[in-house]
Amino acid sequence: LANRTLTLVDDFVHLTRAESMPISTIELDLGSLLQDAVDDLWPSANKRGIALETRMPLPVAYTRGEQTLLIRALCNLVDNAIKYSASGTRIECGIDEQPGFWRVRIKDQGQGIAAQDVARLFEPFARVGVETRGDVGGAGLGLAFVHTVAKRHGGRIEVQSEPGVGSEFILHLPKV
Repeated sequence: LANRTLTLVDDFVHLTRAESMPISTIELDLGSLLQDAVDDLWPSANKRGIALETRMPLPVAYTRGEQTLLIRALCNLVDNAIKYSASGTRIECGIDEQPGFWRVRIKDQGQGIAAQDVARLFEPFARVGVETRGDVGGAGLGLAFVHTVAKRHGGRIEVQSEPGVGSEFILHLPKV
C-alpha cells in the first residue's frame, strides 16, 4: 500500500508539473528518445515474456520539446503496453511522418480497449477495463500525463483499439 501511495503521489506531481511548469524547449530527436524508452523498459517486457521491438531504422525525427517530459510520456506509453499485454505477445514501437508531424507509434497485442472506454482513457484517474483485465496497478494518471505533454508540445495523442486484438497509441508531435 505504501508503494502504491508513493507512486500515486509521484504520478500526480509529474502531471501537475506537466500542466503548469514553464517548458523550455530544445531540439530533440524523437528516434533516440524512443530508443531510450524501449531500452529502459526492455528488461520489464523480457521478464514477462513479451517481445519489445523497435521498427528499424528509426528516422532522425526532430521536434522541439522538454526532454524530461517527452521521455516520461514515451516511457508511460511503452510501460502501459507491457502492463496490458500477455506473455508471448509482441509490442512494436516506431516513428513515421505525416505533413508537419512525427507520429510515434506504440502497438501491442494486448486485450484491447472497449469503444465506450476509449473516450475516458486520457482523463486523470480513469482506469478502464479493470473488471475484465484484472488490476495491473497504477492510478490512472499515466495517459493523462501523456495527453497533457502532447498538448503542451503542440501535438496530440490518439488510440486505435480493437478488443481481443490490441491497441495502438499514436503520439503526434510537430516536426522542426
